[in-house]
Amino acid sequence: MKNINKNIVPATLAVLVVLSAFAPGFISVAGAATFNAGSQPYGTLRAHNLTDNGSCSTCWQDNEVGADVGDTVTFQVFINNTSDETADDVHVRLTTNILSDGRTAEVTARVSASNASQITDTVRVRVPSGFQITDLDHTGITYVRNILGGSVSLVGSPSDIVSSSGVNIGDVIADDANARFVYAHLEVNGNDTPDDDGVKPEVTTLSATDINGDEARLRGEVDPNGLDTEVWFEWGQGFFSLDNDTPKEDVGDGNSVDSFDAIIDNLDENETYHFRAVARNSEGTDYGLTRSFSTGEDNGNGPEVIDIDVDNIDEDSARLICEVDPNGEDTDVWFEWSDDEDDVDNGNGEETNSIEVDRSESSEEVRVTITGLDEDTEYFFKCLADNTDGDDESNIDNFTTDENGGSNGNEPDVTTRSATDVTTNSALLRGEADPNGEDTDVWFEWGTSASNLNRDTATEDIGDGTSNESFDARITGLSANTTYFFRAVGENNEGDDRGSILSFRTGTVAPATIITQIVERIVEREPEPEPEGLIITLDTDTSNIDSDEIRYTVSYDNRTDETFTDAELIVEIPNELEFVDADPNADDESGDNLFFTIGTISPGEEDSFVIDTEVANNVDENDEITFVANVEYTDDGIRKIVTVIDARTLAEARNGAGFGAFIGGAFADFFTNPLLWLVILLLVMFFVYRYFANLARPKQETVYVREPFGGQFPPDTSSHS
Repeated sequence: MKNINKNIVPATLAVLVVLSAFAPGFISVAGAATFNAGSQPYGTLRAHNLTDNGSCSTCWQDNEVGADVGDTVTFQVFINNTSDETADDVHVRLTTNILSDGRTAEVTARVSASNASQITDTVRVRVPSGFQITDLDHTGITYVRNILGGSVSLVGSPSDIVSSSGVNIGDVIADDANARFVYAHLEVNGNDTPDDDGVKPEVTTLSATDINGDEARLRGEVDPNGLDTEVWFEWGQGFFSLDNDTPKEDVGDGNSVDSFDAIIDNLDENETYHFRAVARNSEGTDYGLTRSFSTGEDNGNGPEVIDIDVDNIDEDSARLICEVDPNGEDTDVWFEWSDDEDDVDNGNGEETNSIEVDRSESSEEVRVTITGLDEDTEYFFKCLADNTDGDDESNIDNFTTDENGGSNGNEPDVTTRSATDVTTNSALLRGEADPNGEDTDVWFEWGTSASNLNRDTATEDIGDGTSNESFDARITGLSANTTYFFRAVGENNEGDDRGSILSFRTGTVAPATIITQIVERIVEREPEPEPEGLIITLDTDTSNIDSDEIRYTVSYDNRTDETFTDAELIVEIPNELEFVDADPNADDESGDNLFFTIGTISPGEEDSFVIDTEVANNVDENDEITFVANVEYTDDGIRKIVTVIDARTLAEARNGAGFGAFIGGAFADFFTNPLLWLVILLLVMFFVYRYFANLARPKQETVYVREPFGGQFPPDTSSHS
């Protein structure tokens, strides 16, 4: 993305400051945000025909989009806060105006905030001759992405984007890295121009099949409505450039729907073609919707993807279907999918496991169920096939998951429970299921991504009861210090159900302890400079210890000129404490660990995290509470970790967080005890007695003789008189 300069004119700022100081009633300086100022990598509003193009990163149009009645058009609103202030309560609204020709609708995007001026941009939608637009209807799909394609939660309802106030997407922080994309799907509604009063034929364009590097089969359906009718296809390389016709075919004068097709050849490899079915009788001509397909590379005897489809769509799963001709070679078939059409188009989507189609098959349907999807969300997918003679892939298709989940009929009701007994390489997954009177199998789906639970545990039969049954399964061979996602699944003759997706994090392998002996020579020198590096501190506040609350503050300070990436704070809550709250909120929780995503730490950057805890029940005064915080980060490609520890007994915490404070507190009651004074009195009497006894004892003189060089020894008392 282009760098965007954001400058504040110093002279202007100085004038504002002076006016504010000397004439506060005259002017008030307030932070104001600005959208999309200066050169931007994208227009504020772009659109493309989703029905016709599917996933297409190069199909976005800034001015006009072609569409047929019934097509869905995707609109993209680009929002970049190019000021130095956060834009508060940003709203995005789409409005539609149908022009006088009836074939063109103007869609205008309006972006505003409580502290920013509104910006607008317009794109036109145009239908072919012979049709009129009545309105563009919001399909209920509105979603937000960040500049890297990650999902961002909506504050308002998706349908608010076409309301008078627009949809609220929350605050947008300044800086290019916080830019947002808002997507909305609108369906083109309309009808034929009333140019005749007879019963003309009714024709439908179907998707193309048998597509390879230089040819394709075009398909359609027609109802002649009782009059002798001829049909054909118009096709070309542009939506409005259908300059070629297939030979006309007479389908008779029936009153039912008949299928027809035509093969077009001599096409160019890796090109997109558009086509539509046409039917004509004595009462008029009817045109089907314009569709498209893309040729592949001419792979000789490589595999051929014939058709793709999808079924069993649920709120969080769907089954993808692909028909493939292996052309005499064992062929691997798999799917690529994502909720971002550009990811699938560019080969950056999630991939399923591959399934082998035997060389002896003339064609075979491959079916793969993908799970971990978000409800009421549009997804895109394509099928890929590969063998020793070449490869092939389908066009991109799409589907939308159901809005509401839940069970129907007598299918099982499944609940995912938290994982237990988590170690560095294993965990016990737990769940509950009500079979609802049908013999039910249960298992767990799990993986390292919530959107791709691509591994299953062994199935377990829990019978046909009518109450909740608990079940579990241990998974092993896990990687240390890694987050895993899982959910419980149940299936019987009436259907299946899946519980919520939960997560856990495996333990960290303790590094080897290295003891280094340091001999330091003490010399007079200048005071040591402040250490450089990523400095981590851990402060403890026990001011509310009477209510058994302990607050820990973990802070970091980058005192280097280096930028650290992929930083994460991992807090280990000891068993003696119960987690209460954190500011900011943790991004993930697993067992007794909290995970905070820091991301990039720039030079000079400082920040802190506050974790509130409460002393657990049955904790003894002498129990030691060890609170550990780890900051992991990447420095020049090397993964590093800094650990800070606070260890003290509960008694030490209650008396000021130190051993000395503990001792003082322990003796505080002793000096008010009467026994103390009795002991002191006895000691005084003893020392007085010893003193007077020594005075009464006769004195003896001891003589020492020094040697010439200062040595001395007692004299020989046996001969001394």
